Parts: sequence; C-alpha cells; structure tokens
Amino acid sequence: MVQIYPVLICNSADAGLWPMARAACPDIFAPLFQGRSAFQNAAQAFRGPQMARPLVVVAMAHRFLALGQLAALGIEPADILALPSLPDRSTALGLAALHLQARAGAEVGLLALPLAGALPQLDGVAQAVQRAVPDILQGEIGQFCAGTQGDTGLCFGTVGRIVQLLQHHAGTEMGAWGAALAAARRDLAFTCLDECMAVADAAPLAQALGDLPNWPLPGAQGGVHASWQGLRRHLGEDAQAVAMSGPVTALDCRDCLLVAGDPGQPLVAIGLDNMLAVALPDGVLVAPLGPDGAGGASAGPTGRQPLAVPLPVQAQPPRRTDRPWGWFETLAQGPRFAVRRVVLHPGAQMGLHSHQFCAEHWVVVAGTAQLRLDYTTQLLPEGQAAYAPAGTVHQLANPGKLPLTLIELRTGAHLEQDDILRYDIAPPPLPGP
Repeated sequence: MVQIYPVLICNSADAGLWPMARAACPDIFAPLFQGRSAFQNAAQAFRGPQMARPLVVVAMAHRFLALGQLAALGIEPADILALPSLPDRSTALGLAALHLQARAGAEVGLLALPLAGALPQLDGVAQAVQRAVPDILQGEIGQFCAGTQGDTGLCFGTVGRIVQLLQHHAGTEMGAWGAALAAARRDLAFTCLDECMAVADAAPLAQALGDLPNWPLPGAQGGVHASWQGLRRHLGEDAQAVAMSGPVTALDCRDCLLVAGDPGQPLVAIGLDNMLAVALPDGVLVAPLGPDGAGGASAGPTGRQPLAVPLPVQAQPPRRTDRPWGWFETLAQGPRFAVRRVVLHPGAQMGLHSHQFCAEHWVVVAGTAQLRLDYTTQLLPEGQAAYAPAGTVHQLANPGKLPLTLIELRTGAHLEQDDILRYDIAPPPLPGP
C-alpha cells in the first residue's frame, strides 16, 4: 500500500475577509467554517490509514499559524517548510518533492493542495485519490478536475515521477531548491529556508502542469473556499435567504450574511436587505452584498467595483497569536498595561527569557503551571498567582496532560515583544512523569 503525503501549499496572503482575517492571519487561516479555517478543513479531509502526516509549505510570517491550527486538530505535521516569502505553486511543489524524496523515498505519493482560490469538495477528492493510486503506481502524474471548474491545482503522483517532471521543465530551479533545502536550518518545529529561488519563467512549467491528464471528481462543484460567498454556501440559508453564524438574531432581514465571530458578542440585525455584517470584539464590518452573494473585498454594491478594506485596517493584529507552545490573545490593553489569556499545550514550555521594561503577573485559571523565576522553580495550581518584575529571568511550562490557561497582566512603559531577551530559543522537552 503506497503512503500518500498531502502537501498543503499556503500560497495566499489575501486578507480581504476582515475582520475575520488580517494581514498576519490571511483568509485561508480565518476561522470561517464553524470555527475552522480552509487550511484546517483541507488538513482534516486527508486523514486515514493510507495518508501520511501532512507536509506544509508556508511563508515564514505564517508558520506559527499553520502549526497552531494543526495542533488544534490533533495533527502533527510531517514537517513545515517555512519560506522567506509567499510560496508559489511551482516552488512549493518542487521543494516538497525534493524534501519527501530525501526523507521518505521516491515511491511515496504526493498530493499537492494549493489553498489559494476555491478547492473542490474535499470528500470527493479523497475518494478520487484512492481511485487514482493504481495509475500513479504505473508512473502517471495527473490533476483532479471538477466539471467546468478546470484546473484545480491538485496534482497527484509519486514523488520520483514529480521530481523527474520538474527537473525536465525547471532544471535550474530544481538545483537551486535542492541547495536551499541543503542549507536550511531547523528552528523549533520548522525547516526554515532563508533563501529560496522562485521560477524564473513560470510559463513552461505551468504549461507542463496544465497538460497533465485529468482525473474527474465526483459530486457537485464547490467546497472549501475562503470567501464570504464560500461561507454563505457553507452555512446555508433560511427562508428569507439569510445565512447566519454565531449568536445572531435577525429581524425582518432578507438576503444577508450575518456573522458573530465571538460567542461573547451577539449580533442583532434589524431590517437589513442584501447586506453583509460581521462583528468581532475588535472590528465590525458592514457592507452591501453583490449580486453573486459576495461582499466586502469581493464585490461592491453593483458587483462591478471591488470594495477593499484599507490596508492599515488589514494590518491590525489579530486578537489571537499562535506559538509552538500554545497561543495567547489580548483581552484588554491601554497605557502601561495589557491583559492576555495564555494557553500552553500539555507538556509544552516557553523559552527562558526576560523583559527589559515589562513586569508580568499571572493567575492560573485551569491546570497547573511550572514557573521558573531566576534560580527557583515552583508549581502553581489553579487559583494561585505569581509575579515577575522587569529583568527577572523566567519560564512558564505546562507539566500536565491538559491545557494550561493563565490570565497574564503586563505592566510597564514598554509592552511590545521587542523588549524580550531570550536565553534559549528552543527549550528541551519537559521530563516525563
């Protein structure tokens, strides 16, 4: 039985779905689909006895997002290739094929899943992949097509045959990609490629990929699509053509998409017609829907002119920030203070560090924390608190088997992350019980 590696190619940095998405959390990572992103849906769809752990190709700026969203699904990636800039489809495919050939051999299967744009129904793709396995074992490389949707970008073949194809059409680039992989550095859970060459002339390679045989996909078109229209299709509509997500109350509304993105912030809409309304604690968007059901950055009131959320607004950081040890979100902030919820995964720990200008206070609200302060270590059970003055070397860890949740109060003249002094970038794992 051939082992198949799904390769999740994060080749979109669009953040048009503000406030659900931001520049630091692009549309493909936005939690649109019942709290899950298009990236997570793609990762979840390809789990099974024949499927290996996914390989992710992503921009360096989004690597923590990818790792955190996989961890939320209980998925450990085969690896995460972090590139200095957004990966294009061809570069990602070449790097993934070379990486897998070195790690897993030339006979394993590679299923490339570019996440930019619309993906077909993923259940149908999983079925079609199984039917195509005998073909790839005979040396075929192909792509999956859904009706009139044309090239979906989903390429499937053995690693060895894909490497041969790319070497024939992009030999110079394959050499550069191989050199970049050889010079890559390991940083936490990531393989970081600090220098990576893109395809100089993409046309021949695009033509070669476009000329691959097509395998048909069963079922209807449409599937995972990081867009307002995709979310509306995913949610379904009531008798008044209103699609709703979260704690929403709609009174006398017609032909609307209404999204309350936080369970603690209800949205009440009264008398709206052909409107998009999205509410989060740190951002609210109200815009007309176009005739195709798209809104916001997708279409204007007439469907002709795009309505783009201003770039400074897109650059607003998301409330939640993912890290290898867990995540944190800002609950409140003002002059000289910030309040955050911090969650550490079981067995995880932060790096040893100190702050030049910032003091930190913690209260444990769930689980047990292990806290190092300078040369002492203590356990903090639920309800206990601790304090680290500015300049104190400290490290938080979760020695338990359940997530650790803390409320953190940061005080001082400078609260940004750039005041951190790190003493070990990659802390060793916690000792076993």
